[in-house]
Amino acid sequence: MKVNTFIIFKKLIDWYYMIMNNFYKYLYLIGLFAVIIGLVTIFSVLTEINLFFTEKIKI
Repeated sequence: MKVNTFIIFKKLIDWYYMIMNNFYKYLYLIGLFAVIIGLVTIFSVLTEINLFFTEKIKI
C-alpha cells in the first residue's frame, strides 16, 4: 500500500512541475511581448516629439 501511495504522490509532483514549467514558459513569452510593445511605443513617442519640434523650428 505504501508503494502505491508513493507512486501516486510522485506522479502528482511530476504533474505539478510540468504545469509550472509550462506556466513559466508562457509567462516569459508574455513578458517578451510586453517588452517589445514597450520599445515600439517609446520609439513612436520619441519620433512624434522629434517631428513636433522639427516642424516648429522650420517656420
